[in-house]
Amino acid sequence: MKKLFILLILVFCTAQLKAYQVNPKGERPGIKFAAGTSLTYIWNQDEFGKIFYSEYTWNINAAVSFINRFWLGVQTMPTFTRNDFGGITTRNNYSMFGVFAQFDFLVIDRWKLYAETSYNYGDYCTCGYAEPYRKVGLSYLGIGGGAQLPLNFLSKNIFIDLAFFNYTILGKVDFKYNRTQYIIGINYVFGDVE
Repeated sequence: MKKLFILLILVFCTAQLKAYQVNPKGERPGIKFAAGTSLTYIWNQDEFGKIFYSEYTWNINAAVSFINRFWLGVQTMPTFTRNDFGGITTRNNYSMFGVFAQFDFLVIDRWKLYAETSYNYGDYCTCGYAEPYRKVGLSYLGIGGGAQLPLNFLSKNIFIDLAFFNYTILGKVDFKYNRTQYIIGINYVFGDVE
């Protein structure tokens, strides 16, 4: 699975570079850059409504597009957790970082719907029957999608990003389960935006 994903990324990169070559009129297509950030909050509560586990994930990403509708980028997702159990509070920090490929499959004016896949590396193990814990050297395959909506009242370059992603731990890890993440974030596209 890991080799297939790397092969797909290489094919995507090759297509991007091929598309960037000079066209017969001597023009180059426009390169677009984007940067984004989001904060996700997830919690668990007991039957009395008391929150006993919470986590914040801060996603920071940057992407480039050589051709319309295709983006290639990098991301990091530090996660900060708090667990209150039996009167003892523990806090932990985890990391996850990787590369992603995004395809804008529906674009209407400056609104878009997109699909995304990513390959990530980190230490956040959604494993076992308790709350997540640290396990160094994990790889994740991420699949998801979302919508990017313009915030014209602020700037033509600022967009709100609403998305949902599912991350699967690759490799043999006992009792692993998927990590899901909703995204409510802000993206900034540099330069001229159609």
